[in-house]
Amino acid sequence: MTQAQLDALASLVGMRSVPALHAAGLVLIEGWRSADAAREAGIAPQALSNALSRLRRTLATARQAVGGDAAP
Repeated sequence: MTQAQLDALASLVGMRSVPALHAAGLVLIEGWRSADAAREAGIAPQALSNALSRLRRTLATARQAVGGDAAP
């Protein structure tokens, strides 16, 4: 995933939390472990888990809508 793709997905989800978006980028773009990304961004691991779940569900829905593979 690219930063532009993550930004577009975050917009669809309505994610406004800069720390959560930063942590999600570390996981989805850079390949960091969730616990490390949450610590780096200064958020609770559960907050990151919730953000990642919302992003992945939205991505799967968008892929289904355009006829693509639903797996993230």
